[in-house]
This record gives sequence, structure tokens and C-alpha cells, in this order.
Amino acid sequence: MKYIFIAAVFLIVLGCSRQEDNNANANSAPTLQEQTQGPATSILIGEWLKPIEGQEGKTDGVKLNADGSAESVNSATLLYKSWETDGKSLTLAGTSIGNGVSSDFTAAYQIEELSENKLVLRMGQNVFTYTKTN
Repeated sequence: MKYIFIAAVFLIVLGCSRQEDNNANANSAPTLQEQTQGPATSILIGEWLKPIEGQEGKTDGVKLNADGSAESVNSATLLYKSWETDGKSLTLAGTSIGNGVSSDFTAAYQIEELSENKLVLRMGQNVFTYTKTN
């Protein structure tokens, strides 16, 4: 009887300590889903335009929709289809159309700056500055 009591106490203590470990893990780093549904995601939703180099007064860009879909703005050759973010980077996927040949692409950009009206993306040495239109 004495051994059953000791075994029961041991199991109760072990069970409580595991519950505390689970609670500690639950309160630690946010999951990817939580990150992609955070403040950066809501700010990114909308239409972002940048000047077209060498074409004064003309712009192109991308519209990022709340459902993860994306649309090209003023571009017939770069057709965006989807987007995702982890808060630090923005990944765009779509189809590039040129000279009768189409190819799917995925492009990952580092988010250098993000505010309600300005988005600065970097891919290698290339920096792109967008302004939100809506």
C-alpha cells in the first residue's frame, strides 16, 4: 500500500510539471500563423505602387489581398498570384510572361521598412520603394 501511495504521488508530481512545461512553451515564441496574421500583415494589405524607372509619371506595383492572393497593377508581363509574410520578409508568387514564354516565379524580399503608407523591399542589391494608394 505504501508503494502504491508513493507511485501515485510521483505520477501526480510528474503530470503537474509537464503541464507547467506545456504552458511555458505555449507562452513563448509566436507560431508562423500568429506571425502572418500580425500587424505587418494588416498593414501590407492594399495596393502598393512604385515609379517605373525611365518612365516619368508612370507606376506599377502589386495589390495584396487579405486572402493571400495578389494582383499586378499596371504590368501585363508580371502577373502576381499570391503573397505571404513572416513579418520580416515578403514572398510574392506569380507568372512572368515575356516573348510568348511564360514561367512561374517565387520572389522573396526582405522588408527594410514598413509603415501605413511606405514599403521598402530589398532583394540582394536591389531596393524597391512603394507607396500605398488605398
